[in-house]
Amino acid sequence: MKVKKIIITLFVLVGLIFLAGAWAIFVGFSNPANRKTIGEIAPPRGFERVEVAPESFGAFIRSFPLQRRGSMMKYHDGSRAFGQYFGYAVLDLPLISENEQCCDAVQRMRSEYLFSQKRYSDIHFQSFQNGTVRYYGGGDHKELHKYLRRVYGMSNTSTLRNEMKKKRLADIAPGDVLVYGADARHSVGHAVLVTDVAINPRTGEKAIMVAQSSMPALTMHVVRNVTSLRPTPWTIIKDEDADISISFVHFRPGDLRTWN
Repeated sequence: MKVKKIIITLFVLVGLIFLAGAWAIFVGFSNPANRKTIGEIAPPRGFERVEVAPESFGAFIRSFPLQRRGSMMKYHDGSRAFGQYFGYAVLDLPLISENEQCCDAVQRMRSEYLFSQKRYSDIHFQSFQNGTVRYYGGGDHKELHKYLRRVYGMSNTSTLRNEMKKKRLADIAPGDVLVYGADARHSVGHAVLVTDVAINPRTGEKAIMVAQSSMPALTMHVVRNVTSLRPTPWTIIKDEDADISISFVHFRPGDLRTWN
């Protein structure tokens, strides 16, 4: 009996160690390869990153820094977010508002890019009243964040979708946005930023990587592909006419938008 109890105890201990390891790898272990930027995250085997122009939005996103391995997604109040499993890596982009949710995070990244290029007059977004909210703060970063906090309360996924240009899924590129607004099909809208695209030269298949915030406001993060047994942020598009599942959110091919 003693031998049997010892065996059972060892079996339980091994099981607990295995579960703890799985938790560390799949739930609490973001940025597993400790990459410094989005562009350093390796593409799927057999895939190559698509080319982007040096000063483009796509290049800006690829160079964007990531928080170190093991960093947690957090809410605006600094508390750890629920569902760490869905975050593959956390962007080094501190929240500036409790309202910086999904479409707001996309607007934030676009604005930070235009600001870095000193294209201040190009920073503007559509409001609920079908007007345009423009930025006039020049090279003052504090003024940019002040402007964005105002924009967050005047726009949503529907206004973002309406102001952007529709694009074919076959032409998807870094910097594009998958977005749908609240309507009869969706009670709540959602938007994710396409952070990178890779292509398999042999098969022609594309793989995409996206980043998002959520509700309540959550640090922007590269999204984990939850359908893969291995930790990966890449989703392979096998059918350009089929829906795309991102963290159990389904986007239609017609939901792809790009900047004018």
